[in-house]
Amino acid sequence: MQDIKNIRIDERLVHGQVATVWLRKLKVGRCIVIDDAAAANDLERLMLRSSTPQDIKLSVLSVEKAAANLLAQKYDGQSVMIVVRSVQTLVALYKAGYRFKEINVGNISGAQKVKRSVFLDKEDYDDFIFLHEQGVAITALMVPGEENFDFMGALAKLKF
Repeated sequence: MQDIKNIRIDERLVHGQVATVWLRKLKVGRCIVIDDAAAANDLERLMLRSSTPQDIKLSVLSVEKAAANLLAQKYDGQSVMIVVRSVQTLVALYKAGYRFKEINVGNISGAQKVKRSVFLDKEDYDDFIFLHEQGVAITALMVPGEENFDFMGALAKLKF
């Protein structure tokens, strides 16, 4: 069974915070970046590889390939962290048949502030509501151990 330790939305994908804090704290052996644009861009894949600690395997996959691999249990026996650029990627992954129980929101740029590093547009809002309605728990932690934030309560206060 593959052990998915965390599914994080962070528009920066793999960067200092993910590489030095999240991957180490979670003790993962593989980081899977799911992003169609990054998967299709050699330079971006190279930059992500250089940002990932050498002892951690990195996969940069399209949504379609990631869904197929995850559903086929390709990472069986591995401890994994998934990083995506946007909530839209997670909705596409969910609609492709891969089910998950919890996500963590890190950094998103948009029109309305939810918390210090999370700003959403209407499409983001709608997609978070969709995932919440599917029973997906949503947290918004910058770093492991941070005090939990009432993400859905904050969403309820937005005006779109």
